[in-house]
Amino acid sequence: MTPFATVWFWRGERLNETWHDVARFASDAHPHPFLLETPVRPDDDSMVTETFLDDSGHLVVKSHVVYPEAPPLWFVVAHNPNGLVPLTAVSAFADGCFPAGTVVPVSEAIEIGVYGRSAVGALSWVTDTGVMQQVTVAENCRRRKISTILIEVADTLIVSSGAGFFLTGGAFTTKDGEGLRQAWAHSPRVIQRRGEMP
Repeated sequence: MTPFATVWFWRGERLNETWHDVARFASDAHPHPFLLETPVRPDDDSMVTETFLDDSGHLVVKSHVVYPEAPPLWFVVAHNPNGLVPLTAVSAFADGCFPAGTVVPVSEAIEIGVYGRSAVGALSWVTDTGVMQQVTVAENCRRRKISTILIEVADTLIVSSGAGFFLTGGAFTTKDGEGLRQAWAHSPRVIQRRGEMP
């Protein structure tokens, strides 16, 4: 699998009240993107990510792609349904508070004293459409595949929660974001650029 390969999705049974069992695949068994919903996970060795619950009930997104330059990341998911546009955001942390791939709600992160300013990266999207709103990576953590990992995790969260569509974007990007858009430009989910964001 190349770093920017496109994928199709499988969604299975509920893991809990919030999350479904989800896996992402890079094979040509289905179009990219595509959502297959069956009780049993496909037997396909192109699996990119899979999900499970840890002993505390947290969703864990396990990646089968190794990015040697990336630190072990855990994630905080936050929802803002009351804004002008309802947004969901996932932030990445590299401080080891949770095992790699663990996803916790923002309320739990605040309880243990973890706040957004210590994140190494974040990605937000419009909740009901999947359109990417912003991707940011801390300056001292760039070129370490953090934005790529955030996209993988956001994709998984959207499908696992059953809220919205596949992650899409690219119509308006910053200068840094344009490099990411071009890297993913072969994907049907990447929109032609229409303008630059400040």
